Amino acid sequence: MIKIIKKNKFEKKLITHNQNYFKEVILKDCVIPGLLQFAKAKFNLGDKIEEHFHESMNEVFYIISGRFKIFCDDAEKIAEVGDSIVIPPRHKHSFCFIEKTELVYFNIPQF
Repeated sequence: MIKIIKKNKFEKKLITHNQNYFKEVILKDCVIPGLLQFAKAKFNLGDKIEEHFHESMNEVFYIISGRFKIFCDDAEKIAEVGDSIVIPPRHKHSFCFIEKTELVYFNIPQF
């Protein structure tokens, strides 16, 4: 069966690692087996997500617009429009937005 989730049904939630920002949760866990969350978020120039890691979760990001610095395992990289980022469990990471940015991301458990 096909599911259509209308934009007005997205759940607006605080981003766990920085309570100043919100995400729109498109799909929650249990909608698709193995998917923990599918969401989108917007950030402004200068916004930051503090360093954190996930014990048993993979994160995958796709950059719709903008650019940001990602710090992961003592390395610094720039992610920009069209890039995808995969962060495996137990890797410390943080973000610093160097342009207004919109991204979508999903989380899946480590099997």
